[in-house]
Amino acid sequence: MKLIATWIALAIAVGDGPRGVQPNVERSAKAFALQAEADAIARRLQPSGSGSAENGKRLYMTYYCYSCHGTEGHGGAGSRLIARATPDALIRYVRKPTGGNMPPYTSKVISDLDLTDIHAYLRSIPPSPPAKSIPMLQQ
Repeated sequence: MKLIATWIALAIAVGDGPRGVQPNVERSAKAFALQAEADAIARRLQPSGSGSAENGKRLYMTYYCYSCHGTEGHGGAGSRLIARATPDALIRYVRKPTGGNMPPYTSKVISDLDLTDIHAYLRSIPPSPPAKSIPMLQQ
């Protein structure tokens, strides 16, 4: 699906000038903008509740979520993030946090689609092993 959206964006970018000819810089800028739009369309067409774990990890690091919640959401200065909940639960929490010191983040700061991807990243992280399975903790 994303590949088709990319082809459409590039076809539009290449053939949009007089007789399909534009300077390379304009064509590249237009292709880049259309690629971003194609990505957004492809993400909107994803089934509800799905997201890109790879993009979610990038966003998690970009928005510095790790600075409070740790690189894998297991906590630190901030609370442990539980990804068993739905993306909607994460979105509600980020918009209006309850307890703790987390500030609210509006959709102007981070979109629902980005939070869905962050949720997918958090779900992709394997759970920590139970304490009983760690020999050093049994001594």
